[in-house]
Amino acid sequence: MRALLGSVLVSGAVLAIPSVVGGSGGPSGSRVAVAGTVGIAGMVGYLLHRPGRPLQANIRANQVLRGAWQQRVANATAENARRRGDVRLAVHAGPATVIQARAP
Repeated sequence: MRALLGSVLVSGAVLAIPSVVGGSGGPSGSRVAVAGTVGIAGMVGYLLHRPGRPLQANIRANQVLRGAWQQRVANATAENARRRGDVRLAVHAGPATVIQARAP
């Protein structure tokens, strides 16, 4: 569907842009020929397009990679939880003091 929509848009642009930019009268024969060729090429691409098929070797390889990635995520999550439990930060404030600007 994308090929068909793209060819329609490009064909329309081939016909319209010279008129808008150049201000010439009607469409010339060469513009119509180019627009028609682009349109026909888009239709042929749309009609001959074959959807892809899943490749089992790639599916298995991706499952292995996904499993390893999920294991790394689980390890990082566990490590982060452990580190949050180990935090020992204590802030002790001293007595309050007043800071005043110097007199001129």
